[in-house]
Amino acid sequence: MLFVNSLTDAEKITLEAMRENHPLSTTRKRAHGILLSNKGYSVPKIVNILGGCRQSASRWIKVWDTIGIAGLIEKHRSGRPQKVSTEIETEAYEKVKENPRGIENGCLQKLSTEIETEALEKVKENPRSIENGCLQKLSTEIETEAFEKVKENPRSIEKVLAEIAEQTGV
Repeated sequence: MLFVNSLTDAEKITLEAMRENHPLSTTRKRAHGILLSNKGYSVPKIVNILGGCRQSASRWIKVWDTIGIAGLIEKHRSGRPQKVSTEIETEAYEKVKENPRGIENGCLQKLSTEIETEALEKVKENPRSIENGCLQKLSTEIETEAFEKVKENPRSIEKVLAEIAEQTGV
């Protein structure tokens, strides 16, 4: 059975405060797991109480015993790249800020058209611009639109393919 080495009073107070007040739920969960292990709960019981998997709970205990409190804190993760450029995001934010109920007025639809137009301009300027993502984004939008059209009328695939070829200049 895997359990944490016994905790000092200072560690218990710190972990309790972390469990109660840390802004990230994963870190709160890890601190709680260490406290439960110190009280004699087995890894399967900890997982049953907190959720997650046995491997994760075991890793928390091992990290606690080797690194201490620093090992429980969630590290920064890079995540996926943004789909929309910062300029467009800022513009969208400003437009919504100007008119928060602008969705009825077509504000978001207009913004979508502007994004599409910008993507087309970027592709015209640099046809090999797939590395900056605009061609891929445009391709996904056209693909989605084509899928919807074919779903509405399965026999119209030739027409849809011709429209896509016309739009993309292929």
